[in-house]
Amino acid sequence: MVSIIQQNVIDKLINRAYWLLLINFSSTNQLNNMRFIGKILITAAAALIAARLLPGVSINSSWTAIILALVLAFLNGIVRPLLILFTIPITVLTLGLFLLIINVVIVKWAATIVTGFHVQNNWAALWFSLLLSFIVYAMEKIIGKPADEKNNGR
Repeated sequence: MVSIIQQNVIDKLINRAYWLLLINFSSTNQLNNMRFIGKILITAAAALIAARLLPGVSINSSWTAIILALVLAFLNGIVRPLLILFTIPITVLTLGLFLLIINVVIVKWAATIVTGFHVQNNWAALWFSLLLSFIVYAMEKIIGKPADEKNNGR
């Protein structure tokens, strides 16, 4: 059962994500909007594959995977940079290995936000984040970059 505080936090996150999406889609550049949708769908497919391969991680449906991809995009875009900023000293002391802990925190937080996405323990969250990153990278390499990104040297 979700407490009132957790529900309030979830409502605020959904509201902020809605406004971020609204601002993104009110843009006149349709190509960027399609890339955003494509990135979300690639991440959702990668999450389904990773959940299928790893014990301790489960995703109930493809809609849950899409919601998970949106939540991960929000957390990685807003929360992760703040966590990295606040943990610079320990990240430097551990030669960057603390970033793996931040990845675990992001995945566990996404598991508490998204109904239907379950992660049993921290090791499963760590392996999920690593495998998700690898699968997304591989899928983007297979699909390839758009022509204008190749020409700009990105």
